[in-house]
Amino acid sequence: MKISVNIGKYFAALPMQLGLIGLIPMLIGFYSTYKKSKQIFWFLTALVLVCFFYSINYSIHDIESYFLTSYIALIFFSAAGLKFLYEKNKKLLPLFAIIPIISLVLNFESNNNSSDYLVNDYTDNLVNNLEEDAIVISSQWDYWCSAFWYKQKVEGLRKDVTLVEMELLRRTWFGPQLNEWYPKVMGNSKQEMEAFLSELEVFESNGNYNPNLLQDRYEKLINSIIDKNFDNHPIYLTLDVIEKEQNIAKNYEKIPVGFAFKLEKDKQTRQIDLSKIKLDRFANSMKNNTSNHLITGIKDIAVLNLVNIARYGLFTNQIDKTKEAINIAKKINPKNELIMQVEQQLK
Repeated sequence: MKISVNIGKYFAALPMQLGLIGLIPMLIGFYSTYKKSKQIFWFLTALVLVCFFYSINYSIHDIESYFLTSYIALIFFSAAGLKFLYEKNKKLLPLFAIIPIISLVLNFESNNNSSDYLVNDYTDNLVNNLEEDAIVISSQWDYWCSAFWYKQKVEGLRKDVTLVEMELLRRTWFGPQLNEWYPKVMGNSKQEMEAFLSELEVFESNGNYNPNLLQDRYEKLINSIIDKNFDNHPIYLTLDVIEKEQNIAKNYEKIPVGFAFKLEKDKQTRQIDLSKIKLDRFANSMKNNTSNHLITGIKDIAVLNLVNIARYGLFTNQIDKTKEAINIAKKINPKNELIMQVEQQLK
């Protein structure tokens, strides 16, 4: 993403943070703060500028949250401007209430997530379809991984499940964290973890690392977790891992189960069970909001998972289950092209 795009996003969102007319006291606040305390002025200015120039270099879709420190500093300037105006004319005080009211009106709709159950229900549907003591390997941080760890550590959801987040594993702090959270599972791959972390440390410290060696040790660690725990734990991959990491679990059969794929060593047909998939609330969440890439993304991946179940049903001659999976998927997006393709195959 170009820096110019991020700059545009920063200034496009700025007026909304200050309720439009809050920009006026903000400008006055620059002057009044400089006059009263140059230390505070330069401190707040540094917060604004450092955050701004640091953040615009990030190439991510949801960059707006990275601007928060800068916006908060500008709000302090706006507050200083209001104080300055109050000191000049105390009768202006009731008028100041207009700013938060305008801000509430302008921002309420875009921030009202009272009907958003997407991540919550996606997480529940994925986890509830895992067998006891399951290990699941995924990189779907936005869709369910972050939410699951909150639910597991705070709410006590499925404490038997081990989650290995593939992208976080590329950071030196995460391996030791996994060892602490899931010692029995990770203890089986101690040597592979140490070998990977030693090369990863070279990479993170900007040393002369070997990218092929780093990737090889990364893959060996993941495959070790799978191979050394397979006999005692059901193991699952999410679709993103299968698509991006061709050398992970390449000798295993991958059977679609809920929103993940269970690894099996044989090609025996598994019966499809859709009884634990509950998606009515998920399908209706944020139904008319298609502008947010996270909303469209999580719905698309949910449909794709159901389509994969339907395809497996076709392949294994479980036609009733294929139809059931398609009907669930159509609740989310009846116009999805992949759904239509499976329906054509059914005909």
